[in-house]
Amino acid sequence: MRRSLFTILLFIAGLLIFGVVFYMIGLKRIFLQLLKINLWFYLLAIISAIITLLLWTLRWKSFIKSTNYDVPLLSLFKILIIGLAINNLTPVAKLGGEPVRAYLLKKEFKIPMRRGFAIILSDLTTEFLISAMMVVISMLLITFYIQPPAWLSVSLVIFTILTIIGFGSLLGIYSNKNFINKTILWSIKKIKRLRPLERKILTRYKEFQESFKRCFKDKKLFSKAIIYGTMMKVFDVLKFLFIFMSLNYHIGVLEILIIIGISIILSTIPATPGGLGIIEGGIISSFILIGVSADVSAVAIFLERLISFWGITIIGGVLGIRYGIRTHQ
Repeated sequence: MRRSLFTILLFIAGLLIFGVVFYMIGLKRIFLQLLKINLWFYLLAIISAIITLLLWTLRWKSFIKSTNYDVPLLSLFKILIIGLAINNLTPVAKLGGEPVRAYLLKKEFKIPMRRGFAIILSDLTTEFLISAMMVVISMLLITFYIQPPAWLSVSLVIFTILTIIGFGSLLGIYSNKNFINKTILWSIKKIKRLRPLERKILTRYKEFQESFKRCFKDKKLFSKAIIYGTMMKVFDVLKFLFIFMSLNYHIGVLEILIIIGISIILSTIPATPGGLGIIEGGIISSFILIGVSADVSAVAIFLERLISFWGITIIGGVLGIRYGIRTHQ
C-alpha cells in the first residue's frame, strides 16, 4: 500500500513538472503549433514507433526460440506492451515491467520464471549495449553544437555510474568468477530469513545463469539481436523526423541522434514514473540548445510522448487488465 501511494505521489509530481514546463513555454503558443500538424506525417511517426516495437518483439522471440520454446509473435507483442506500460508507471528505470513479462511467459506458455527472466535479461543486454553506443555518439556530436549544461553533465555522470554497475553485473553473471555467488552468499548471511533457503537460492541462480549464458553462446543469435536493435534505432530516428515533418519544421539526423542519446540518459534516472516531466523538460531544453524554437520543441516532445508514454501506457494498461481478468477466471 505504501509503495503504491509513493508511486502515485511520484506520478503526480511528474504531472506537475510536465504542466509547469509547458506553462512556462506558453500554452497558447503550443496550441497554435498543434493546430498546424500534418496528420499524415504524424501517422507515419506512429507507424515507425509500431515497427520499432515489432522489431523488439522479433528480437525477443529469437532469444526465446534459442531455448527451444515457441511463442506466437502477437502474444509476445502484447506482453511486451504490458511490460512497457508497467515500466512507464514505476519509478525504477526500465525494470518494473520485466518481472511481469517473465511471469506472463510462465503463466501463458509454461516457461519457468528464472528461464524467462534470463531470456529477457539477454534481450535487454543487447539493448543496453546499443543504447550505450547511442549515448557515446550523442555526447561526441553534442560537443560540435553546444557546451553541455550542468544538468546534462550531472545526468551523464548518473548514467555512467549506472552503466558501469549494469555492465559489471552482466559480466558477473556471464563469467565463472563467482562474483555474483559471493554477493548472494553475503546477502544471505546478513538476512536471517534467507539462511534456510541458501541452497535453493543458489540452485535457482545457477539455473538462471546457465540460461543467460546459453543465449549468448550462439554468435549468430547475438548478431541477429544486434541487427534488430540497430534497426530499432533507425526507426526511432524516423519517428522524430516524421514528427518534425508533421510540424513543417526541418531538422537534421545528427540533431535527432543527439536528442535520442539524451533521452536514453534521462530515462535511466529513477525519478518520476516513466521519467514524466523530467524527460519532457530535459528534451525541450536540449532542442532549444541546438537551435529549435521553444514552442516547436514543446509540441514535438508532446507528440512523441503521446506515442511512447501515454499511448503505450493506456494500451498496455487495457491489455494488462484483460490478462488479469483471464487469470482470475
